[in-house]
Amino acid sequence: MDPDWNTSYVFGIDNETGWGGRYFFTYYSELGDKPYAQTILEVAMFSIIFFVSLVANLSIIVCVSRYPDMRTVTNCFVLNLAVADILFTLTIPVVAYTRLAVTWDFGDAACRIVPYVQVNNQYHLT
Repeated sequence: MDPDWNTSYVFGIDNETGWGGRYFFTYYSELGDKPYAQTILEVAMFSIIFFVSLVANLSIIVCVSRYPDMRTVTNCFVLNLAVADILFTLTIPVVAYTRLAVTWDFGDAACRIVPYVQVNNQYHLT
């Protein structure tokens, strides 16, 4: 196992750093042995969700920020949710590509940032 690999999934026997052996987080590419048609369908669904979410949330942001009558306390909370949804939505292409390629090509920083953004933005606390 390459000692330069990193992940949010830690396993194995601890070494001198106390973290044990590491490898890239497998959630995004663990289903590499499934049929190609299923992978294409999954990536197509990711793409649809990405575009619908992006358009819907950007529309909310534009409406609330452009029209003064829309700037109520409730709509500011909705605006907050839209921004959080966009942050989550921006991780979808990374996951879709990884499911298609079955490798993690985005480096160590993205390996840490993508799960962080996904976990923190799935709980919309306003």
